[in-house]
Amino acid sequence: MRTRKILWGTVAAAGLACVLAAPDANAFTLLGGATVGDALQFDYNGFTVEDTGIPGLGTNSNGLETTWGAGVINDIKDVNLGTTAWVDQQQGQSLAFMIYGIADQQSTLTSPSRLLNNGCTAGAGNSGSFAGCDGSIHIDFYLRNGADPAFGTPTGVKVSGRTAIDQLAGITNVGTKFMSWTFTPGVVLGNNGAQLFQLVAGLSLPTTGHGEALADCVSGPGCGLFNTAAESDFRAASGSDPGADSSVIDDFFIQFTLDEQLTKGTAANGWEGHINGPIQATVSAVLVPEPGTIATFGLGLLGLGGLARRFRRTA
Repeated sequence: MRTRKILWGTVAAAGLACVLAAPDANAFTLLGGATVGDALQFDYNGFTVEDTGIPGLGTNSNGLETTWGAGVINDIKDVNLGTTAWVDQQQGQSLAFMIYGIADQQSTLTSPSRLLNNGCTAGAGNSGSFAGCDGSIHIDFYLRNGADPAFGTPTGVKVSGRTAIDQLAGITNVGTKFMSWTFTPGVVLGNNGAQLFQLVAGLSLPTTGHGEALADCVSGPGCGLFNTAAESDFRAASGSDPGADSSVIDDFFIQFTLDEQLTKGTAANGWEGHINGPIQATVSAVLVPEPGTIATFGLGLLGLGGLARRFRRTA
C-alpha cells in the first residue's frame, strides 16, 4: 500500500502582518517594536497523514495526492530585538494552516530516500476522491479568534473531518483565510521541476526526515504585505543545499522537519506524522493605520534558509 509523508518546515518568506480596520475582530497585529529590516522567526507545530488507495511506493503516484496536513503558528519572534512580536492566544487569536495537494514524482528506495514531489493533478483524498488538483502544492492560513484548533483531543481536528481538497473541519470552517501560498519549481537544481524536496528515513509514515521548497503568496490580505529578497542570498548564507538553482527566486523558501512524536489522542484522530520548525522573515514595512481603513504593517518572511522570488502582483 502506498504511503507518503510530508512535512512542512521552515518557511522563508517576505512579509506577513496586517492590522485590519478597528471593527474587524480578526485584526492581526505585531508587537514588540518590530521595525523595517528586522528578521522574524515563526515557530509552528503541525501534523500530516498519507492518503490511502494510492498505488506504487516511492515511485510516481500518477498525479494523485499522497500527503496532506494541518497545524498552527505558535509565535513570531523578532530576532534582531530579541522580543516576541506575536504569541498564539496572547491577543485572543490563533493562526492555523492546511497544506494539501502533495503528489509523489519520484524517489530513491534506499534509506534515507530522496523524494521529489509535485502538486496533484488527478485527485486528492483517499483513492483520489476529492476534485480540485491543479498541479500545485498549497498552504492556506486561517486567522481566528479564540483557542487553537486542537489535534490530540476527542473533539479535536480529525483526518476524517476533511470534506474537500482544501476543507478541514476545525481549521477552514472556523477562521478567516489570511493568505494562500502555492509551491513552485526550482528548489533543487535539475530536479525535474519538482516543487518539494524531501530526505526521509522511510517511505511511509511515521518516519523522520527533512526537506525544502519554494512558494509564492497568491491570494489573501497577507500577500500585499510581502517584500522579497534573492533566494540565493539567504540560502547561501544558511549553507543549505549547495546544489540548489540559485537563479530561482520566490516569495518563500520553506524548510521542514518530520518526526514521530505523536500523542495518543493525535494518533487516534488519524494523524501519522508530526512536523515543526521555524519560519524566518524580515519586516518589510511599518505603516501608520489610517482611521476607518485597512492599515497594514508588513513583515517580510525570510526563511530559515532563505527567501525568494520577487512577488509580482497584478492588482
